Amino acid sequence: MAAVMTVMEKPPSWSQAKVELNDPSFLTRVKNFDKDSITNATLKKIEKFTKDPSFAPPNVQKVSRAAGALCLWVHAMQMYAEVYREVEPKRLKLRLAEEELEKKQSDLRLARKSLEDIQSRLEELNNQYDESLRNKSELNSSAEELRVKLERAESLITGLADERDRWELSLESYKDKLGNIPGDALLGSAFMSYAGPFTSTYRSHLVKDLWMSKLQDSSIPCSADFDFTDFFVTPVDVRQWQLDGLPTDPFSAENGVLITKASKWPLIIDPQNQANRWIRKLKSSQITVVDPESKSLLRILHLSVQTGRCVLLERLQTQIDPSLEPIITKNVVDVNGKRFISIGEQLVPLDDSFSLWMTTKIGNPLFPPEIEAEVTLINFVIMQDGLTEQLLGIVVMKEEPSLEAHKHALVLKLAEGRKRLQDIEDQILRLLTDARGCLLDDLELIRVLQDSKRVAGEVSSQIEVSERTMKKIDQAREAYRYARQGMFERHKPLLSLHLCASVLLADDQINRQEYAFLFTHGGVPDSSPLAANPDPEWITPAVWQLICKADQLEGLQGLQNSIEQNIRIIPAASRFVTETMDSKFVENSPLDWEELLSSSKSSVPLLFILSGVDPIGQLTAFATSKNTTSTSEFPWDAVRFRIAGACYGGRLTDERDMRLLRVYCNDCLNPQVLANDFKFQGLQQYPMPEDTSLTGLRQYVRELPAIDPPELFGQHVNAEIQSQIEEAEELFATLLSIQHPGADISDTGDAETRESRVLRCCDHLESVLPNHLDIPRMEQATVEDLSPLRVVMIQEAQRLNRLLACVTEMVRHLKRGVAGLVVMSEDLEALQCSLLSGKVPPCWEFAFPSLKPLSSWALDLSARVDQISKWGLEGQPKAFWLGGLTYPGAFLTALLQQFARRNSISVDTISFEFVALTTYDENTISSSPRDGAYVKRLYLEGASWNVDGMSLREPEPMQLICEMPIVHFKPVARRRAPAEMPYMCPIYQYPCRAGKNGRPSLVTMQEIRSGAQDPSFWAKRGTAILLSTAS
Repeated sequence: MAAVMTVMEKPPSWSQAKVELNDPSFLTRVKNFDKDSITNATLKKIEKFTKDPSFAPPNVQKVSRAAGALCLWVHAMQMYAEVYREVEPKRLKLRLAEEELEKKQSDLRLARKSLEDIQSRLEELNNQYDESLRNKSELNSSAEELRVKLERAESLITGLADERDRWELSLESYKDKLGNIPGDALLGSAFMSYAGPFTSTYRSHLVKDLWMSKLQDSSIPCSADFDFTDFFVTPVDVRQWQLDGLPTDPFSAENGVLITKASKWPLIIDPQNQANRWIRKLKSSQITVVDPESKSLLRILHLSVQTGRCVLLERLQTQIDPSLEPIITKNVVDVNGKRFISIGEQLVPLDDSFSLWMTTKIGNPLFPPEIEAEVTLINFVIMQDGLTEQLLGIVVMKEEPSLEAHKHALVLKLAEGRKRLQDIEDQILRLLTDARGCLLDDLELIRVLQDSKRVAGEVSSQIEVSERTMKKIDQAREAYRYARQGMFERHKPLLSLHLCASVLLADDQINRQEYAFLFTHGGVPDSSPLAANPDPEWITPAVWQLICKADQLEGLQGLQNSIEQNIRIIPAASRFVTETMDSKFVENSPLDWEELLSSSKSSVPLLFILSGVDPIGQLTAFATSKNTTSTSEFPWDAVRFRIAGACYGGRLTDERDMRLLRVYCNDCLNPQVLANDFKFQGLQQYPMPEDTSLTGLRQYVRELPAIDPPELFGQHVNAEIQSQIEEAEELFATLLSIQHPGADISDTGDAETRESRVLRCCDHLESVLPNHLDIPRMEQATVEDLSPLRVVMIQEAQRLNRLLACVTEMVRHLKRGVAGLVVMSEDLEALQCSLLSGKVPPCWEFAFPSLKPLSSWALDLSARVDQISKWGLEGQPKAFWLGGLTYPGAFLTALLQQFARRNSISVDTISFEFVALTTYDENTISSSPRDGAYVKRLYLEGASWNVDGMSLREPEPMQLICEMPIVHFKPVARRRAPAEMPYMCPIYQYPCRAGKNGRPSLVTMQEIRSGAQDPSFWAKRGTAILLSTAS
């Protein structure tokens, strides 16, 4: 307790201790004792207690728990006081630091408060600044937007101003067109439905002369300059078609519209394959090309119908497979809302993208009416404009490939430029139509207008430059428009006349009726001429009939009263071309051997196609000048054999040609030709050249006549006349054959229609044709005649009856076809064309061949029937018309057989003796000969007949054909050797010596006295006997 009292700074006595212990608040005071108030003196006093080991709390705890607790308290007070002595300064410092901290924190709070005020102000200022910037930006944006809109407005006004004038004009035009739409639509639909099969001229006639007048009469407005192509497509579309290969003429453009726009499948008449090539390029990979005869046709159609591909059915014939008709006629079946089409026996799903295009190479096809009604029939026969441009392009491509390539590139460039302008205009109109709100906000419209102005300027400049260049190129191309290189000489007059006539016909400078007269020999057969023939010796009845017909033409009236000279057609045609166009179109240009050599290669041979002129001499001379050949001597016999036998002989199959070749070789290949004074055929203008140098030979060739006279070939002057007649006939026939398919050259524009001319011709034929031969009656009348000649007669009658039946039946069907009672077949179409041109139809030539025009042929047929009829009913004639038999060779053979039977000898040992009488009139003959037969109406060509000498002799000028007196074909078993070498004369059935249609013209060979000339003389003249003539 003394230690407790010491801590409490009480007297350390027991009495004080008891006083304190008796105090009820003693423990409270102990617990709440102010520990910090213990002084250092008190602490030293306490140490004497705490250092006493016996005063340790455990020990005291053992004596008294209360005392132990107070002991522990004293130790705690001591420990606290000691710690306090160390901690108190620190606490003081801490307090001072805290006070300083509090001061600083107070200052910090003030500073922060000030900072917050400043930051608040700053934020307010920043907000004001940002607001100012936003206002500034908005003002700038607004100003920029106003500037951009101003620029856009300027661009819009400027861009649209360039289009304004044109659009105003277009608007006026569209207003007019809008009012004309009813009539134009009717014209377009009528054209689409009906005009396809016709030519360009007739299409124009339908539109302008027929349909427009009908519309005007019905007060339906239509465009005066209605154009079918412009009504359906744009010029850009047409130009693209032309780039794909469509011909550039308007007729082809119309066909392009018909093909692409018609609702029915197009069936194209395409003999020149123009449409086929264009369609292939137009559709390229989208089309499948198939032939109607292909075994895979149905399979291809199956796939194409299902997949929607285009099918080009080319080379279609008039007989169409029935399995194709449902497709061609669009016979679509609806099954449960799905469309099907029948192919064969199957229903195939139809894709709407499927299309069928058909072409035929037949120039004038006749399809079944049910097919023609379900397709769009289109005439794609190439026209003159398109053909001219294509041929010109081919010539220029060969001669100046760079020029044509440049033109093609410019065409593409022009088309592309115009298409760009059109696309831009369409886009502008679309954007203006679709614009919503302010136009200034439509950036795409502004951009397109800006681009359009730039592009339009560029394209317009390019178009202007390109068009100028195109004009220059076209001027350069025009130099090749009348190219005549690489042609046979005999074809150059044909081309010149055809080009000249085509130009004049196109400009209506030639009377079509007169021009047609040249081709058709007067056209439709007519009655005999009324005027008398003024000179029958050289004007044949057929020629006089043509003269009388020509006299009926307006431009040739009075011709039959003023026949003064024989006009030669070829020279006259050359003069006509020279006077109408220029002499350069008929001048012959020599072959340039240097150019040929420069264009040749050692690995590619030059091929010379000969047309009567052999260039081997010129080639040899040119090769010699180039030191490429060497010559050596050959025996003349070997040379003649090599030329006549080996070189040319192997190509000749006719013995008469071989004979002529040997004669020419004997004349030209002999030692005499090397003599200085040698003249070919004795003509002064054909000597041997004296100067054999290259310069001398060139000069020699230049001095030779441009046209070789017939005497050079050992022929009479009449040969040149006959040759020119044949060339003229060939020229007219060729000109007629190259007319447009379906064109009527005889369509002269007069009141008489084509159909009326055909009917008139048919009526004339029916009036002149004889009745059928009464063969049973003829057989009955000659029943006792068992000779071979009776068999010949009956066979001839049967052939003529078949011919008469064919002619009568076809003429009857043609009249019904023209009247519209039957369908015109291909045979009837061919018959109609032949009748209109005055030609004998080829299908009538099966009985006997002939070159006569139709009018003469009909009279000739009547005379043939008359001869056979009289023979069968009245007995054998005194003189037979051998040319009036269909097979004269059979008649001659029958004569030999009859003689052989009568004399019981072999027919192989018998031949004819040719005995000419002195009379031409069979009425002067008393009776038929015992052996053989008298034959009349034989005609010599290349010679005349010397009645006194009974031999051949020279004909008179213009005596092209000489009629022989009646000849006795006398069979003999043993021929006497002739006193002079006879001429082996060929006898031909008609003037075409080579024959045709597999039927030879040669009847037989007969020995004839050659008179004062050597037989080789007549071989060079080509002397022969004709059984019939061409007139």
